[in-house]
Amino acid sequence: MASDILNNQLTLANKLNQDLPWYLSAQDVVLKKQTTYKDYFNEQFEDPQLAQSIPYNSSYALWQNKNSSLFIYLGFDDGLYYIYPSHVFAAQDNSRCTFANKKQPYDPRCRQWYKDMTASTQDSIISSPYLSIKPTFMTSSICSDLKVNSREKIGASCTDINLKASQYIARHLQVSGNAYYFILDQSATVVWHSLKQFSDRQYSITQTQFLDWPPTTTEEVYSQEAIDFNATILPLLNQETISIGMFYRNNIQELFSQAPVRLSYSFNNTDSQILSFQLFICMPVSSFTSSVNQINIIQGKALIANILFGVTLFLVVFITFGISYEVSHLIFRPLKNLLRKLRTMKDRNTDIDVSNQEDDQQSSAEVEKLKQIFQELLDTTRFEINASLEKGDSQAIMDLAQAASIFKKSKNLKALGICYNNIANIQYKNQQYHEAAQNFGKSIKKIDILIEELSKDEESKPELQHYYRVKAHRVYQRAMSRFKIIRYKPDDIKDKKLNWQQVDYELRESFQLYTQIKIPNTKYPLFLDLIIKIIISRAYSNLRNRKILTAEKIIKQARKLINFLESGEIVMSQEQREETPIIPLEILKQKYLLHRGYLLKELNRDQDACRVFTQCMYGQKCQSLDNMLAIFKYRNKDMIFLVNANEKMAPQLHKAKNALEQIFDRGLESHDRISLITYSKNARVVFSLVDKDKNTTQLRNQIDRIQALSKAPSNVFKALKEAVKEFKEYSMGGENHRYIICITNEFCEVENSRVKREDIFDLIKMFKANLIVLGLGMDLQSSDQFYEFCKASPNGRVLMNPTEDHLKDLFLSISNYKFQNLPLILETFN
Repeated sequence: MASDILNNQLTLANKLNQDLPWYLSAQDVVLKKQTTYKDYFNEQFEDPQLAQSIPYNSSYALWQNKNSSLFIYLGFDDGLYYIYPSHVFAAQDNSRCTFANKKQPYDPRCRQWYKDMTASTQDSIISSPYLSIKPTFMTSSICSDLKVNSREKIGASCTDINLKASQYIARHLQVSGNAYYFILDQSATVVWHSLKQFSDRQYSITQTQFLDWPPTTTEEVYSQEAIDFNATILPLLNQETISIGMFYRNNIQELFSQAPVRLSYSFNNTDSQILSFQLFICMPVSSFTSSVNQINIIQGKALIANILFGVTLFLVVFITFGISYEVSHLIFRPLKNLLRKLRTMKDRNTDIDVSNQEDDQQSSAEVEKLKQIFQELLDTTRFEINASLEKGDSQAIMDLAQAASIFKKSKNLKALGICYNNIANIQYKNQQYHEAAQNFGKSIKKIDILIEELSKDEESKPELQHYYRVKAHRVYQRAMSRFKIIRYKPDDIKDKKLNWQQVDYELRESFQLYTQIKIPNTKYPLFLDLIIKIIISRAYSNLRNRKILTAEKIIKQARKLINFLESGEIVMSQEQREETPIIPLEILKQKYLLHRGYLLKELNRDQDACRVFTQCMYGQKCQSLDNMLAIFKYRNKDMIFLVNANEKMAPQLHKAKNALEQIFDRGLESHDRISLITYSKNARVVFSLVDKDKNTTQLRNQIDRIQALSKAPSNVFKALKEAVKEFKEYSMGGENHRYIICITNEFCEVENSRVKREDIFDLIKMFKANLIVLGLGMDLQSSDQFYEFCKASPNGRVLMNPTEDHLKDLFLSISNYKFQNLPLILETFN
């Protein structure tokens, strides 16, 4: 028997001394190979019974790297397996513990560690020592049992240790009901250990979270399991169960990191089984510190494996997207602390304190938070309204749907509702009325939740009024989507309950919501024109539902409201309605005449119906669709910046430069054209009108060089004349929106100047330029003088000492994007 055991140990030692081709890499971010047990061992072994017996819905991934190792032992009662990194031994003869020849696989249940584990009542044990040959050393095993539902033992998970190499720490080992974790080098020698106890938390990975087995293609296995591995297993490595430390091997300083993982597996919809394994990583300190010196990025005082993983990923993102300092300092600040301690450790030959669980968790949380931020930055850049307008409708819907999934995870109801609303708008525009109605319904649900939350807060009444208005718009849009389905696309009806009665109910709901929104300090509805339009649509739905008398009453009500609106007793203001356009009275009259003609036709009054139809067609003219949509179509802006270079401007020059930087970053689009003019006694054109993308870098450099040194009085008239000259000489032949942004601290009119005030007035009006003055430290008299000039332009204004928020609001107000309301505008003509 002794010779058999010795034979077995010799064979095992020979196996261990083979070149181990696979290692876990802490430096690779993306999975290079992702397989299942079944797929992997089918490639490595010819025995079909062995390959079939392995639980194939378990997954793992290995990478090749010489600086680290992966060691796993697994045990199950029904077909026990011993894995060392890429070698598998399975039992075929359960009755004898022999090794007759090398073709017969070795049964691990004959090993002493398995016998001790089976007989023990504890969760973890240290087995009795046994002899290992080539190289010769005394060996013991640290084992943690495998259970079903934390009760029934089904096997063990063990790690071999070299007692000779680890005897200096052996006295610290205590057998208890928890697992202990050890770092092994490539010769399976223990070089460090952790006294941290195993977490009680268990993580479930059931069959339903993976694929429907068996998979149909190899690509399906690789792609889907790679996603599940990243989403489910990798996050566990950032928990408190990770240990990190330093040790000496052959007088070489090395770092290690290990992570125990405990997973609950369900095989073929059977009872769950507990699988325990450990990941171990070690590498020389010199390699580690050289990497730090090269890239100056390292994260945390612990979690070396997680640090290298995260830093590589974020370094790529930094290079690609130029992350701002506000984000990047979240990485560099903790890295400086770790780098300082590593240098201290190197100089003083001191060890790292492994009891730094709290710092580890904070570092890990920062890395995870940054990963989420980067992903959201990548996805939400495609969610911008500006980007959506430049793409096709299909791509815009895909981007909006991806953004919606991000906002759904973060429970941002406001943004999620906007996503659904914008998707519905695009679908409505493309006559996909059924899908549009569904997405309008989703956006309404999000608004209802926000309204319910805000109703509990007395201070949120102004915001609450805004959401009531938004809800009214979306309910109306959903009603009109269903109206369009029945009226124009009856073959596309997918909801059997959808009929004219249902449409009338939803139109009535939107009517009630709009009647509750009043013009401030009056009793009149703010959206009276939309109310009239809804009433006319209700008349048509009742006609189609054969409710002729109801339709007749409703159409008379519409006539009364049109007469009231025509009387001038109520004046609707576009400013109060924000971005919702006012429906011209002529259009409302024509819609009324059209539907009154429908009613007369249903009443068999054909002669009267013809008269009304003729009046509708040849009566009053209305604004064309193209003209109305023109104000909502984006047109690039021409912006000329005038900067006062008089010495009196010197105290305000820094603020002026900051304002220009903010405008470039947030107020300009890629195809806007910009120009820079400085002025004092005379005006100097620094840059003529050129696209922002072609000119931004040079323009920023010129801004830094601006100096306020001139002692001559500033002649703003010359600067304004030069700006208008730029518009004339560099005209693109289109109707670009023209803006003159004057940044100054005073209004100074030079006597005996050849440029007169009246000439400037006429030029601004002629070129339809918008004069916007940013007054920095300007007195009231100067602001009044500029205000007179600004009145000559359509969107002119004076902003005194503007803040960052003021500039943001300014460029939002002059933006030409009206993307969300475009379907609402189109609907006014149908």
